[in-house]
Amino acid sequence: MASASDLGTMVQRIKLEIHRAQDEDDDAIRMAIVSALRHYQGHRFWFNEGSVTFPLIADQQAYDASDPSFPDDLFKIHTCFVQNSDAWIPVHPRTLTYIRDYQVTTSGTGVPKAYCWFAEQLFLAPIPNDTYSMRFDYVKDLGTPAYQYDSGAIVFYVENDDESASLTDAYTSAWFDHAEEMIRGRAKWDLYLNLYMDDANAVRAAGVTVNAYEALRKEHDGFKRTERTPYLV
Repeated sequence: MASASDLGTMVQRIKLEIHRAQDEDDDAIRMAIVSALRHYQGHRFWFNEGSVTFPLIADQQAYDASDPSFPDDLFKIHTCFVQNSDAWIPVHPRTLTYIRDYQVTTSGTGVPKAYCWFAEQLFLAPIPNDTYSMRFDYVKDLGTPAYQYDSGAIVFYVENDDESASLTDAYTSAWFDHAEEMIRGRAKWDLYLNLYMDDANAVRAAGVTVNAYEALRKEHDGFKRTERTPYLV
């Protein structure tokens, strides 16, 4: 699969493919790439998934990255289990309202049955009555590129927990290594649709993006079926 080594490489390739793009369009191209990265960041592939086991503490309902072994790169939980004796029991996703209502209507503590990921915290119901091990598979946050307008200029940066780092053309990402065609196609669709007002090429770019996404999903499924042995399409 083709790979753009960094943001600047992808910008230059999109300019070549679009033809009409001028140097003054570079920021618009970067904005489209950032939007594409943010659009797909919650989709689970082999290169952005993780698994972790961490301890639950009796009478503690909420957990976050400050707790022992809790991941600091969690973007979205895929599956969640708690160990009770020798069995791993599923813990089901619920809303924060459900979690709060549960604690109001159900007295006492117990083995957690439900969770909610809200405001960078994991909330459990019921509250653990003992020390347990919790395990979940999750989508990693590989870094969240963003941009904003500052005194008429567009400022690109990468969001993280503590501070924002400048986003330069040297920026690299696993998305560029493994999903370059999909990200590039989505960015071109955005540009054709919103900058160049070219519906015909927007439709073509959308088709390329869908095909690239489906190929990536097949590759992901192939990794799953063969324990990380690539599935060739």
